[in-house]
Amino acid sequence: MFVNGRKIMLKCGLLLLCGALFFACRSKKEDVAGPVAMTGLPCRIMCGEQPSDSLPVLPDVLQNQLYRYLKHVTGTGIRLKAPLPESWRIESGIESPSPDYDIWIVSGGDDAQYKMLLTVTVPEKEVERELVSALLVAYSCAEEQRYRIESEEWYAEMTEEYSVTVFKKYESLHSLGDTTAETHANSENTVRDEYRLQLAEGRFVYQEPVYTEQYRAVIQFMDTSESAFSIDSQWVADAMVMQEALEPENVLFMEIFDRFQQVMVTNYEGELMDEVDLSDFLKTYRRGYIILEKGKKPRYLRYCPASEALEKIFGLWGLEYNPADEDVISCDA
Repeated sequence: MFVNGRKIMLKCGLLLLCGALFFACRSKKEDVAGPVAMTGLPCRIMCGEQPSDSLPVLPDVLQNQLYRYLKHVTGTGIRLKAPLPESWRIESGIESPSPDYDIWIVSGGDDAQYKMLLTVTVPEKEVERELVSALLVAYSCAEEQRYRIESEEWYAEMTEEYSVTVFKKYESLHSLGDTTAETHANSENTVRDEYRLQLAEGRFVYQEPVYTEQYRAVIQFMDTSESAFSIDSQWVADAMVMQEALEPENVLFMEIFDRFQQVMVTNYEGELMDEVDLSDFLKTYRRGYIILEKGKKPRYLRYCPASEALEKIFGLWGLEYNPADEDVISCDA
């Protein structure tokens, strides 16, 4: 009996230990916003469903400050395809480097696709908390467009040095009804951004990614939001000619139809080489070619058959272009 009693006690102890580990990053159910369960570092912040009835709601005062903060803050890279949730719930807390600040992980109301890191002041007596800084670190959505669905998903990791790495995954899925699916295959890109917590003021400071590798690239672009333009067989044929001619010369080729503010230049192995903003070109042009070279200002070439465009692009870089088809169609034809 004594041996059986020890076994039962051992099993109970193991169950209690597993339960403690399972609830380690979960906040206690309270009617007020704090205190929040503290978690150790490193902390992994993922999109996922959370039981809303177990999470304290962010106070109205902090929620109002959060909306005002997001409207005025710059450099955070917040470009959402869906509105922010009406309410946020405090999911857990992170060990703070300062006794004057608390760092919270909050989820977007009943839709836990959104997660943010908030730095808030530790109140004294009856003084209410104040928002110091906010950072959107997890986000997931999908937007349906003609013949395709584009999705965006973020997740984040935090290290012991209070550095937050945010991975942003973009994916485009084409339907069977897309006649251009052969050259516009399903695509997936991941961007990595670094954020650091400035310990002196408890603020999240955005660190721009640094790309140093040299590259050359040609972008065939069209703003498909303009009804005057649409993808046709000529466009597809030009893209194929461009790809075949540029790849042997180690020149990257891309096609873009949206997200001109955040064009991710990747090499043929899928590695991120650069991130550029080409939205200024849309003020004057709606389609054409953009010639990129690391460290130089982008150049525009009006849209024309690929054979003529390649002749000008190769001449710009001192390369020799020998098309298989000697018939060159003029842009003015």
